[in-house]
Amino acid sequence: MNFGDEIYISRDGYVLELANKSKAVKLVNIYCKMADIIGMDYVYQECEMGEYTKSKTSDSHEGNIHVDLAELKRNLKLMIK
Repeated sequence: MNFGDEIYISRDGYVLELANKSKAVKLVNIYCKMADIIGMDYVYQECEMGEYTKSKTSDSHEGNIHVDLAELKRNLKLMIK
């Protein structure tokens, strides 16, 4: 069986998005839409952009982020209940 680039996940799971907190970045809700289409719950966590990011207005795919671990822990607890 060849799985190729396909991803398999339980539909009763969650999608957790870690994204740029900057208000200068237009909200892109593709992960939220994707979760909704396949019937999964969606959790969003805003993060500060890291020092090696191209621009503080870059989206989360163009740099690094600082994740608030206390907030991440709260989100993970929500997801495993």
